[in-house]
Amino acid sequence: MLKYFSLIIVILSFFSINANAQEKNIPFTGVFEGHGRVCYGHLYIKTKTIEWISSFAVCKRSTYKILEMQFDDKGKRIVYLIKNPSKYCRIKIIEFYKEPMDSEDSVFEHWTLTGYKSVEEYHRQKDTKQTSEENFDCDMVR
Repeated sequence: MLKYFSLIIVILSFFSINANAQEKNIPFTGVFEGHGRVCYGHLYIKTKTIEWISSFAVCKRSTYKILEMQFDDKGKRIVYLIKNPSKYCRIKIIEFYKEPMDSEDSVFEHWTLTGYKSVEEYHRQKDTKQTSEENFDCDMVR
């Protein structure tokens, strides 16, 4: 019985550490899967690099800079600047966000990836709150 209790404590500690990672400036990392004609593929976010391989774009591993980060009751949102996009990447900015959910009981985390071709396009979209044919959205799961 003590063995199972210890295992439960270890598992709960892991989730507590992961939930508080952003509050302590621990990098946000993960592997995410996209679905659909354009978005099919994987996004890999590591502590120093980002890589997105999809049917639309091949963004090979590159370092990144976080332009914006928000983790609060309104949701989670991170904006990445890809420092050295590869030849077939097609995007320079990845905005990655997750809306707050009523229930955290889901097995998967659902995120939305929005890709922008340039920093200027990202700021224009942010300022005008209008969508553009220049960017696109992909549903991702972790």
